[in-house]
Amino acid sequence: MEGKYDAVSNAASVYKKDGKLLCAMEFRVGPENEMLKKYFVIFKADGSPNIDDYNLIREFSGWNGIDPYWIQDNAGAEWPVSVVVGMEPGYKDPTKLFPTIKWVNTVGGAGMPASSDRAAILSEFGSRLRALAGPQPVMNARHTPVKTAPAVPPARASVPAPMRPPPGGVKHTQASCWEALQASQPNASSDEVVALWYSLIGERDQATMTSADWANVAEAIGRLSVNPTTTDDEPMPF
Repeated sequence: MEGKYDAVSNAASVYKKDGKLLCAMEFRVGPENEMLKKYFVIFKADGSPNIDDYNLIREFSGWNGIDPYWIQDNAGAEWPVSVVVGMEPGYKDPTKLFPTIKWVNTVGGAGMPASSDRAAILSEFGSRLRALAGPQPVMNARHTPVKTAPAVPPARASVPAPMRPPPGGVKHTQASCWEALQASQPNASSDEVVALWYSLIGERDQATMTSADWANVAEAIGRLSVNPTTTDDEPMPF
């Protein structure tokens, strides 16, 4: 019976022996549903955790890692695993060989590692990635588009009726600046508006720009509407 088989959990028992916290788990193995046991060590005799077994049980069972008796209470849910079976001498009669589960793995093997937090990774590596990537082309009417449009409505929005700014002043956002830029360029094509947008934003990460940053962009858009540029003279707002 040696080999690799699909299996499901059938029962479990949590107990202490020789100073160790153990979990004995019974599996139904292979097409014949042969019952075989595997003994997991959760804490070693010196009191230190056995991280490999601890993490493995959590991964294939969904255990939250706190109450070990949850494993005992829920092992009948038939958690799917992959097991490697080998033949080992019996304890009472070493001359006889018996099938034993040597390894338990999650179905499909190790699988993909868990993804790290996006914000933390970009905070640490974002500037270095931008440096490696080098200068990025700005999309305009004479070149093939490279960048995607900003995450704002792509269709040209109608210009809202003028409103009196609130007492605390106007709070500029990415969306308000995009609308203002569209309104200031009524005769420009969509590609030309997007190219102009990136000439104003530059290489800055729009997701991290503050209200003050957007206020500067809004001011630059205002200057564009007062002094429109020609196709041969790109705006230099900053």
